[in-house]
Amino acid sequence: MMIVNDLNTIILVLESILYAFVSVIAFRGRKLQERAAHWLILYTAVSCLWSLWQITQRLNGPFLASDGVLARITLYGVTLLAWLFLHLTRAFLRLERKAWGWWALGVVWVAALAVLDANVYNLPETLWSWNGWDIERQRLIFSVLVAGWAVFMVEAALLIQRAYRQTQQPLHRNRLKYWSLAWGFTLVGDVLFLAGYQTPGEILRAVAIVLASYAIVTHRLADVRLIIRKSLSYALITLLIMSLYMAGFAVMQYVFQAAPGYNPVLAGAVMALALAVLFQPLLVLVQRVVNRLTSTTGYTPSHILREYSTSISNILDLELLANMMVNLISEKMKVRHGQLFVVDREKGFHLREVGSTEEEEQSPGLMASDSPIASYLCQEQLPLTQYDIDLLAHFRATCPEEREWLSGLNADVYVPIHAKGEWIGLLALGPKNSGDRYYDEDLALLGTLADQTAVALENARLVEDLVRAHNDLGQTYAALAEANRQLQELDKLKSAFIGVITHELRTPFANIAFSMELLERHGREHLPPELGEQVNDLAAGVKTAQTMVDNLVTFSTFLSKQGELHSTQLDICQVVQDSLLPLTSLAESKGITLHTDVPEEAIELCGDKDRLGDAVHHLVHNAIKFTEMGGEVWIRCQNTGHRIRFEVQDTGVGVPADKLPTLWEDFTQMADPLRRGVEGLGLGLALVKYVVNAHDGDVFAQGEEGVGSTFGFEIPLRGRAA
Repeated sequence: MMIVNDLNTIILVLESILYAFVSVIAFRGRKLQERAAHWLILYTAVSCLWSLWQITQRLNGPFLASDGVLARITLYGVTLLAWLFLHLTRAFLRLERKAWGWWALGVVWVAALAVLDANVYNLPETLWSWNGWDIERQRLIFSVLVAGWAVFMVEAALLIQRAYRQTQQPLHRNRLKYWSLAWGFTLVGDVLFLAGYQTPGEILRAVAIVLASYAIVTHRLADVRLIIRKSLSYALITLLIMSLYMAGFAVMQYVFQAAPGYNPVLAGAVMALALAVLFQPLLVLVQRVVNRLTSTTGYTPSHILREYSTSISNILDLELLANMMVNLISEKMKVRHGQLFVVDREKGFHLREVGSTEEEEQSPGLMASDSPIASYLCQEQLPLTQYDIDLLAHFRATCPEEREWLSGLNADVYVPIHAKGEWIGLLALGPKNSGDRYYDEDLALLGTLADQTAVALENARLVEDLVRAHNDLGQTYAALAEANRQLQELDKLKSAFIGVITHELRTPFANIAFSMELLERHGREHLPPELGEQVNDLAAGVKTAQTMVDNLVTFSTFLSKQGELHSTQLDICQVVQDSLLPLTSLAESKGITLHTDVPEEAIELCGDKDRLGDAVHHLVHNAIKFTEMGGEVWIRCQNTGHRIRFEVQDTGVGVPADKLPTLWEDFTQMADPLRRGVEGLGLGLALVKYVVNAHDGDVFAQGEEGVGSTFGFEIPLRGRAA
């Protein structure tokens, strides 16, 4: 008995050392799950104290020999550790909601135990007795302990079950399997401890703590399903080897027993040698059978690569390529669903779905340029699992919007597609039909498929961009055609309006001009001198207004006939001279000197004599009008070989720099008429431009404010092109 107690004490000492070691490991590996690691440190620290207390109890006397409070502290530890395990489970499952209710329940439970154990109310030792059934106070205390322990353990089990049911990702489920094993070992160990088998219970609890610490501080956990398969394979092969050995040995003994010189030892050696040769083939066969029975996966990477490469090689349609890619991978790798997204850089990374195995289309996603996920996919260019995003500290800075969008995809792995060093696509694959995780060989195959997809996807994107640009260009052309049609309608409306207005204005102005002429001829000698000056001003104003109306009529007629010309062979020099005759008196009235540089020999060209005369008239008239008293105006006309160049230079007010680009537009004034003291509608230069353009010519203007300006045009000698 002494030896057994010593052995139990040694086991408790070793457990205390193990708990201290686990605490150190949890502290060093706390970055993976910081909150769970802190609870694990507390849990192992309490477990270590609990073991030390038991060691003290064993060294001081028979274990649990006394009914005192100190002896029952060992039992209290079971309930306390169950309560701590519940909070450890909540931290492991990352449940954010505060567990105030369980904190309150733990406090109430401890208070109830303290009241009952201390017998504050002087309760009798036998609380209730009926027909031989007695409820003793000590038994009630033990029942409260067990009930508290059961409540906490059941709640932990419910949380684990709910989390397992809600997640479909194999890697997360694999972690939950380890935690379920930790819970199971804890449960069995506590039951054994409460039943009086303290040492086995302590050993199972130690195993549970090791499993819990492994699940918390380790990122890549060993796959439980794979461990079970391998264990089953080795168990089956061992059973098969033993069966074959026994059967073969029995057959040899039955057949060769009567033969002279038969040696059972030699027969056994021959059977062992034969089984050693057959072991590896049998092991491969058994593993294949076990994998087929426990999993529905099974594919040959080389076959997938060859078929995949052949299927996508000549596809340029982006939608067709995406659907082919996703469907083939989902079919060959037995994946439940998949989506392919194209990455467009729009204020970050804009992910647009182009192919999916699901009917419902996912909404586009947007990742910031500094997103940890986007940075990893761009720089590392390796597949990324949702498991890594959920657990690794590197991805904790991911914004909630990105996490919510990724969660909506219900994907297990994200495979980036790169072309020329640029991230262009993302393949998102859901869980496998078998429930297996994506192993390293799966991720390597997906990376190779992504590399093969890069060129095809880039080409398909370019074709899609070209098609989109073509469609946009067609829409732009249609919009321009519609705008041009509307502008033509507005021009027609403007021309019609100007035509109506000018037609209505010509008659009253003609009547006024006729009356002024009669007054000038027959009644001027009867007018007082001051009234005569007013009549002169009125006559000048009427003449100016009539000139404006004539310009409007000319402008309206020109627009309505779309620049129609009556072209003949003409002498441009004569046209210039004829246009200058009526302007000479205007220049003399302002003291302006006209310098004419026009060749005496004829320069013939094909054009409209009246229209060109109007153009020359407007340019010279503008120069005289905007030149101050005593100024100078130069009129030049020369043959440059294939074109006629006509220009008018003056020493007038010049042209402001901001006016040069718009001088030739309709109704454009060169200056504010309220300040310059000259009148006009701003149609002169517009008419010049229309006339020159109708002759396939070009207009030009140069000037500086306060210095003077030069206006002119060039037209071809051959006339307007057909």
